Amino acid sequence: MTQMRETPQDRAREEKLLRIMSEHLGCHYWQNPNTVKYRLDGWFFKPSFEGSNKGDMLGWAECKWYGDGKSAFCALNVPKYMEIINLSELTGLPSYFIFREQGKWGYIVLHDGSDKSATFSVVQTGGTPKGRTPNPDDIEPLIKFDKACIQWQEAGDQ
Repeated sequence: MTQMRETPQDRAREEKLLRIMSEHLGCHYWQNPNTVKYRLDGWFFKPSFEGSNKGDMLGWAECKWYGDGKSAFCALNVPKYMEIINLSELTGLPSYFIFREQGKWGYIVLHDGSDKSATFSVVQTGGTPKGRTPNPDDIEPLIKFDKACIQWQEAGDQ
């Protein structure tokens, strides 16, 4: 059995970010049901008809919620980055890294459907969220994005 690292609170926060971004994009979202099929958090689509959960795909998403006054660290582990970029390159659909800081939310377009669009560096870092049991791989190579790539949005209902 696959052990999930995300708590129910993490999943609820992901869903809020997916909802906010889908409203921004004018489409619907689907949150990954946390199967082993995908590592990313969700995707966006335009329904075939109102009320349908089927339709044309519009993009891929990874979400992070930074709380307790922390600013966005803007980093993904290498396998997640590879997966979302590979999905964009294969499908021609954009991929988004969506996150929240205290009082605001933003996103980085990782891939615009044609090319990688976010500048980054590769660092060895990480950590364990406060109050959680450390995992042996909490310190790892990460793709750290340039904060100049962030497209900040109004706080809205988050």
